[in-house]
Parts: sequence; structure tokens; C-alpha cells
Amino acid sequence: MKSLVQCLKQLKEDGYNKNLSIKNELLYTSDKIFLPTPQLTIDQTYRIEEDSDPTHQSIVYAISCKAPDVKGVLVNSYGPYSESDKDNLINQISSAI
Repeated sequence: MKSLVQCLKQLKEDGYNKNLSIKNELLYTSDKIFLPTPQLTIDQTYRIEEDSDPTHQSIVYAISCKAPDVKGVLVNSYGPYSESDKDNLINQISSAI
């Protein structure tokens, strides 16, 4: 996909309609639904490089949760600008597979 906006639009069309965020090392939807880490799966990952500026590099995770049944996206910067709380959560999800 060419841009972050295009990627998010496509994922929303594919049913990933929740914006996900991390608070106190736990994942929540934008409407404050808690998503337990053992129930999470990373379905797709997209690396977005919109130009040569490193601050414009992003990685988009399409994440699904079994219980509650939720699909959403988590966006992080890529490389040295990535947010450690997001990196840690992604590593926890990946190691649970």
C-alpha cells in the first residue's frame, strides 16, 4: 500500500474498524474495551514508507481478538522512532503464538 491513509482505509473495509491504543501496557479500543493479550492475534503487518524522512515511517498492525470479538489497528513508528510500549506488546503477542 502506498500511504498510511490508504492502508487504514483498506483495513477498515476489511473489518478492522477499531483504533487500538496502549495504556499501562494493556491494549484497549478507542471506546475503552480491554483486549486481553492471550486472546490477540496479529493478522497482518504493513510497513509504510511515505518518503525518505525517517519520521514518516510507520508500521500498521491488523489485530484481532477472540474474546471479546474485536478487530482493529495499532499504528507505530518504525525503527528508532518506534514507541517501546507498542513494541513490547507486539513482542508479547508474537511470542504467544
